[in-house]
Amino acid sequence: MEKCVKTLIDEKIIPIIEAGEASLFVGAGATIGFETETDYTVPSTGELIKRILIQAKIDDDPNDTDIGDAFAVGQDSIKEFDEFLGNNFRVASVPSWFQEICGLWWRRIYTTNVDNAIKLATRNITKKRKEDAPKYKYVNFRDQAEVDHSPVDLPIVSLHGDIEKISEGAVFSGYQYADAAVRKFDWMNDAALHIIKGNCIFLGSRFKESDLETIINERRILKKDDIFVNKNYIVLRKFTETQKRN
Repeated sequence: MEKCVKTLIDEKIIPIIEAGEASLFVGAGATIGFETETDYTVPSTGELIKRILIQAKIDDDPNDTDIGDAFAVGQDSIKEFDEFLGNNFRVASVPSWFQEICGLWWRRIYTTNVDNAIKLATRNITKKRKEDAPKYKYVNFRDQAEVDHSPVDLPIVSLHGDIEKISEGAVFSGYQYADAAVRKFDWMNDAALHIIKGNCIFLGSRFKESDLETIINERRILKKDDIFVNKNYIVLRKFTETQKRN
C-alpha cells in the first residue's frame, strides 16, 4: 500500500467511520465472483448478458448486446426468469473481509447490487454479536422512508432491487434508470442527499449511476443544498490513471 493511501485511510477515512458519520455504498465490483447457492458465481454485467443469451438460446454476441435488451429478452424468453436471477444473485457465503466492512457502524448502507451479500453478512453479524450489533433495517428502493427511527437503526437500502424481493422490480435497463430518476423514490433521494453531504465510501463502485446523478444534478441546479460539503471516497480493486484523476 502506498504511503499516501495509508495516510488518507488513517487520517481521513477511519475517523469518520469511528464517529459514525460515514455511509457505505456497495457496487458490483465488491461482490462479483461471490459464490451463490448454485454453480454460478455473482456475475458482472457482461457475464449476466452472456448467461441470459445462453439460457434464452439466442446466438448473439454478448459484446453487441446491452443489459437492457438482454433483460427484456430474458423476461420474455426464460421460463421462471425470477428463479434464473435468483440462481445468479442469491449468495451462499461472503468472505470475512466483506463481513467485517459491513459490520462497522455506518450511518447508512446503500447498494446498487441486487444480490443478497450484504443481507447475509449482516445477518451473520447479528447472530455473532447479538445485542452489540446495529439494528439492521432492510428496505427496498420502492419502500417509503420512515421519518422517525431509532439512533441505533442502520438502514440497508437496495437502490436497484433486492433478489429476495425481485417480484417488486429491479433497475437494470436505461428505461428503468430513467424511471427511477423521474419517480424520485424516497430512498433514492435519501442516498443523493448523503452523497451531497459527503463522508460516503464507495466500495466497488465508480459511481456511474445515472438515476442518482440526475437527482444530484437537479438539486445542484436548484441550489437546494451546499454541494459536497465533505469529501467522498471511492475504493476499487484497480483503476486507471484517468479514473484516479477524475
